[in-house]
Amino acid sequence: MKKISWFIVLMFLTFNVINGQVETRFNSAGGVLDGYEFFRDNLGTANTISLPSVDVDALMEEDSLSYEEGLPYRFGYGFDVSYTLADGNWTNVEGGRLWTLSFQSDGAVSLNFIFDHLYLPIGAEIYLCNGQETTLYGPVDYTQNIHYTEPFEGAVLNEDREEQLFLTNVIPGDKVTIFLFLNDMVSETPDINIVKVVHGYRDINVVPRGFGDSSPSNKDINCYPDWSAESDAVAKVILRDGVSTCSGALVTTTDYSYKGYFLTSVHALDTYRNFSLSAGEKFAVSCWQFIFQYKMTTCDGSTATTSVSYNGASFRAAWFDSDFALVEINSLSISNDTRLSWLGWDRSGVPPSSGTSIHHPSGDVMKISFDTDPLSLNVNAWDYNAPYTAWVAEYDIGVLEYGSSGAPLFDQNKRVIGVFSGSTTSPVIPATSYHGSFFLCWEGGRTSSTQLKYWLDPGNTGAVTTSTIRRWSISGANPLCSTDSYSISGVPEGAVITWSKGIGITRISAQGSNPCTFQRYASGTYSYIGASITFNGITYTVPSKSVWIGGPANPTIIPSSNVTTVVPNMYYTVPRYAYNVFFQMGDGVNIVSEDWDYSGSNTMYDYGQYLDMNTYNLGYNDVIATQYNSCSTSPSNTYFTVEVVDRQYYDNIAPVLDLSPNPATDYVKVKVNLPDENTLLQGYVVEFVNSRSRVVKQVKLTGPENIVNIQELGTGYYVLRIRYGDEVVSSKLIVE
Repeated sequence: MKKISWFIVLMFLTFNVINGQVETRFNSAGGVLDGYEFFRDNLGTANTISLPSVDVDALMEEDSLSYEEGLPYRFGYGFDVSYTLADGNWTNVEGGRLWTLSFQSDGAVSLNFIFDHLYLPIGAEIYLCNGQETTLYGPVDYTQNIHYTEPFEGAVLNEDREEQLFLTNVIPGDKVTIFLFLNDMVSETPDINIVKVVHGYRDINVVPRGFGDSSPSNKDINCYPDWSAESDAVAKVILRDGVSTCSGALVTTTDYSYKGYFLTSVHALDTYRNFSLSAGEKFAVSCWQFIFQYKMTTCDGSTATTSVSYNGASFRAAWFDSDFALVEINSLSISNDTRLSWLGWDRSGVPPSSGTSIHHPSGDVMKISFDTDPLSLNVNAWDYNAPYTAWVAEYDIGVLEYGSSGAPLFDQNKRVIGVFSGSTTSPVIPATSYHGSFFLCWEGGRTSSTQLKYWLDPGNTGAVTTSTIRRWSISGANPLCSTDSYSISGVPEGAVITWSKGIGITRISAQGSNPCTFQRYASGTYSYIGASITFNGITYTVPSKSVWIGGPANPTIIPSSNVTTVVPNMYYTVPRYAYNVFFQMGDGVNIVSEDWDYSGSNTMYDYGQYLDMNTYNLGYNDVIATQYNSCSTSPSNTYFTVEVVDRQYYDNIAPVLDLSPNPATDYVKVKVNLPDENTLLQGYVVEFVNSRSRVVKQVKLTGPENIVNIQELGTGYYVLRIRYGDEVVSSKLIVE
């Protein structure tokens, strides 16, 4: 019996990942490679790079001095290296190729990696896993490719600007394997270069630093569920050097833009400790990694939740007198991440009756600390904080440590009023802690690059407070079987909702109701439910919720590339003795069962969504594809015929070069149908000819379908051509 290609399985495993971010999955019992069996099969056979020993005692002594200086928390030592694809092993696996390379650093409690080259074509994915199979990081895909940005105004390119980097998350253990998987559709060669491997050394004889290793007086955030919404805005930050961390949080704007504005301390950027920021120090935030949701699964638990990381940010503002910095996370997809929240703030300057901080002390999982007494401003200057610019707290529960720098300070109304700058004593209770005040940062140095107002109140509304928000989203049933209600959570008091809907749906409730009831009057198609929210005179569009209405449509049949479509969903031909012929059912939402019925001269295997077929015998095969979804009272069916034909008949097909999409922007799928199958196996060259009849790009491909990167091509008209014997097969392409 044949197996479905693993790249297909991987594609479906990763569809739930929001574009532009990377997940890290933890399981203290191991088994994170379940579902990635061919990764596991190669876990112990990869080339292994052994790193030199680390003088932990000397590093610990340096760290004790850095605490007194208020520097970011250092958890590891970085080895400068240079490893590329040439240093690993390639293995052919079902559905593609797998590259592996392992790193061993004896005595390390964790390893993490820095890339200075990272180019992954569509269909290429990187994963990292430790030897114990307790942590899996990935997939890293083409959305994380390193893109160079222009230097800041006044920067000298060779002096002030440093290369952009990609940082991975920290993987517990002293051995980590990197997997690079290329599916069969990938024709381009990835480009990677690892320039630093970080040996995590903190408290090397206890537990991995950053996982339960901060002061025992600290409390897990999940012990306080009332602070769940606020905690979803807080992140641990790995700085550009890959060995240091700080804390910070997303903050909201008065126009509810859901931009990735991230508030932290300026001393995390000020690597030279000279109370000024060079263009290079500002550019360094483009290499930061922001790790959200790094918490224990339960109060005082032993396993962390799945965390989500975003890479790269742009400098927006900073002011040294109150030790604040604002950066904007570059990924556009963060604004639609419903797992996160954006913190409300209070810029009134009214002294709070209590203070709370959520932070990542010493790089640990998220903790929370409380000062139940009123807070006041500092009388004397301390480090970055000038007199009367910082709130002073003495925490009764939990402490803030280095690594907590930049963490938000909340008042009794759970609004941000400051960011953690540092403490005067070692992490014991009570410790005097200083927090740069939000109300003074609001106008700061009175320029856009030295204040918060310009960024957080773009409409100049004059708002004094805002509340914590999540990305507004519509929740409700999918599919819509008959009648159901849909709602939007977190709508501000006084806001007005205006609902909209697509074809096949009618609204039952009054306009503006929340929840609102809708009813379907059609079946077997996609539609949508949408809304807008008007608040303080501004109307915001809520992302529409796509819904399937009623039972499933007749299944769409998606054949493998070695099948010729004569009439879509009705008639197909396939050559005799072809390998790995399969059909897939598409369409429908919340499908609960899929079945195939078939008869004919060949054997078939039912894999639910897939039908695998051998092609040993000539003749006709009749197939029925059947789907039920949760609305179904009867199934939907598609009837089609597959004819196994002799290769001589199959070879009479004319050569075809098909391009999609067309017009294209960044990528184009090149589909080739040649009578001589050996030509596809051996490889062929596709030439891109511009409007001046010049060959501007050549790509060597193998197989019938490939995705080609065309980002370097300018807009315009091109002809793609291949040479087949004495013939030239060509097709036109428009690049926009």
